[in-house]
Amino acid sequence: MSDSDQTGTNRFPIRELCARTQVNSVTLRAWERRYGLLKPQRTDKGHRLYSETDVKRVEQIVKWIGRGVPVSRVKDLLDTPTVKTPMDTETSADNGAWQHATTRLSSAVQSMSAAKVDSCLHEYFLNYPVDTCRIHLLEPVFRSLQSSSSGLAASAFLQSELMRYVVQRLAQSKNATGSTELQLICGENTPIWRLAMAALSLTDAGQPVQLINQPCSVKVWLDLIKTAPRKPRLIFQNGIWRAEEKAQITTILGPELWLCGAAPMTSGIAEQHPDIGTAFYPTPESAIAALLHRS
Repeated sequence: MSDSDQTGTNRFPIRELCARTQVNSVTLRAWERRYGLLKPQRTDKGHRLYSETDVKRVEQIVKWIGRGVPVSRVKDLLDTPTVKTPMDTETSADNGAWQHATTRLSSAVQSMSAAKVDSCLHEYFLNYPVDTCRIHLLEPVFRSLQSSSSGLAASAFLQSELMRYVVQRLAQSKNATGSTELQLICGENTPIWRLAMAALSLTDAGQPVQLINQPCSVKVWLDLIKTAPRKPRLIFQNGIWRAEEKAQITTILGPELWLCGAAPMTSGIAEQHPDIGTAFYPTPESAIAALLHRS
């Protein structure tokens, strides 16, 4: 620990740690209380204060759990002097915990139990960052459901419950920074749950968002843009845009618009209008990574 860390200078509140690590405050507190992974200093009023050392520790925690290591095992790894980083060991990821998690969530979905699905989501999103839950829990479950005989119905049910959870989480977040909201819009026939995960990731990083929580046709989201053309927006759309849709979309291009998904990437618009300022990305994940890096 540096001298400045020990004397309490250069310390900052939990909201800054969230913004810098993209781990939400509820998860950080759980890591502290349940697993002893963090030991923040406290003000006289009991508010948590963190340092650069804590930032690096959270980054190490995220790397370990990103390799599939259960959060309950991370403290031992961090406290083992011979294991400095996740790349310093050939220890394979402990996938057993995530196999149990995917089986549990799949069973809850197949039984159409909203209560059980909600319990799973709250538990795993409490203990793990959004990207970890998306990669190790949601993506495997959605792939499994799509290959089953009742895949469409089960996937629709899980997506509905997931959207309900996300909307609740977003409603609890506060725009403490006063930053401009980024509006997130999903096109038709596109997995809106992935945009919902992007919304949570952005919120955890301190970027306020407004998620339109139902898929929109091209006409509808074009109308949304025209009502407030200067509002920053991220549009996620798979499939292929028709010629008339592309012609309409080119009229609203600008630096406030971010487009991601198969439709914009295959539309040829980026090549035809290279100087318009609109950003194009293949996935919501790559779009928000670029957005957060820019900020």
